[in-house]
Amino acid sequence: MTPEDRLLQLLPDLSEEEKDRRTRQGLADVDAGRTILEEDFEWWIKTLGHNEN
Repeated sequence: MTPEDRLLQLLPDLSEEEKDRRTRQGLADVDAGRTILEEDFEWWIKTLGHNEN
């Protein structure tokens, strides 16, 4: 299983309306320049399973 597949398993089941809303919100963020570097995103993903509280 790929890291992407494992990440997708963590996501909640969403209605089609919620998926559409989140997609539009994400596209608006990109259009507004609110993005991060791919390397920073990959680092964040790798840390998700390693938080200790």
